[in-house]
Amino acid sequence: MTSFALALSMGLALASTAQAKDDNDADVTFDATLPVAAQVGAIEKALGSEHYSEISKDDKAAVQQALDRIQTRLGDQDRVDALEPQDRAEVLKDQDVVNSLLARARADSRVSCRRERLTGSNMAQRVCMTTAQRRRAEEASRKAMEDSSRSGGGRP
Repeated sequence: MTSFALALSMGLALASTAQAKDDNDADVTFDATLPVAAQVGAIEKALGSEHYSEISKDDKAAVQQALDRIQTRLGDQDRVDALEPQDRAEVLKDQDVVNSLLARARADSRVSCRRERLTGSNMAQRVCMTTAQRRRAEEASRKAMEDSSRSGGGRP
């Protein structure tokens, strides 16, 4: 009975640790109904984290420009609700830009691991890559196969 209680408590501890990790890894988004200053800081901090490591320089610049436009339109205000309708509409457009770029970068930055047999070995190894790295590797492999078939596979 005590081993069951120990196993149960260890399971609950692991579950709570996993939940805490999930809470810390929550996606960062811009919400126009909340105070802006704290959100901008959180987004800028997140862009430097591993959770958004696959964001391109152009997308990072686009996010920063959208955040700058939002802050400029807000002026001394801290909430989008206080803005004139025209300014509010422009801020909401920038919110969409920020959120879509962050969502794509977050998805591309997710790390997944697979057990794969490497060339020349029967033993499977754990190979971990981001979604974007895996996509680039698959595209490079596909391109190499196409190039090989076009050139006759290296046969004279």
